[in-house]
Amino acid sequence: MKLRSYAADLINDPVDFARRVPPGLNRRWHARWDPIARSELSRAASGRSVWLARSLHHRVGSGSPAKPLVLRFANPHASRLPELEWFADEVAQVSGGAVRIRFVNTWTTTDNPREETCAVAGVTRDHADLGWAGTRAFGCLGVRSLDPLQAPFLLEDYATLHAVCRGDVTREMLEPLDRLGLVGLVVLPGAQRKPFAFARRLVSPRDFLGAKLRIH
Repeated sequence: MKLRSYAADLINDPVDFARRVPPGLNRRWHARWDPIARSELSRAASGRSVWLARSLHHRVGSGSPAKPLVLRFANPHASRLPELEWFADEVAQVSGGAVRIRFVNTWTTTDNPREETCAVAGVTRDHADLGWAGTRAFGCLGVRSLDPLQAPFLLEDYATLHAVCRGDVTREMLEPLDRLGLVGLVVLPGAQRKPFAFARRLVSPRDFLGAKLRIH
């Protein structure tokens, strides 16, 4: 019965099935469609096909007002963060309403521990136009340029955090994402998180030596 249901999902909406791949096939799916393993040529061909289809769509009925370009945004979580709402509002304002963002929440299954890297993979496979992931996620994909933003005590307050995100240094940090077939647009400042422990105090860099930290 499950196989029949999966087959129906695949036929009715192959893109939706691709991002909600059944848990039993998850390991095999990642082995075949890992974003790093996919060739640059294949990504370029897919991208050209998407933009060609859009251009043809906009040419039809050119006498009528052009419809806004709606970009699918892969959101790995069930709700949208405030910084994502700000980003969408800025895109609509700067484009004069010509470009809008449609968030696709819960991009993967709720029990997927790799929900953020799965959202990244959705963008590299052209299942989504845009997506986001915490800076922590890109180190798992082999890009370590954003790691300094995870360093404890480096950004001590929100004023420093906002200054760094508005500076040129983040553009340099985002450039290595092209190895994944991605274009890094912006680092959005969000809520800072503080580590805690029961067995020791974490109040200085020395306290982190040898410590094992659990993260989401």
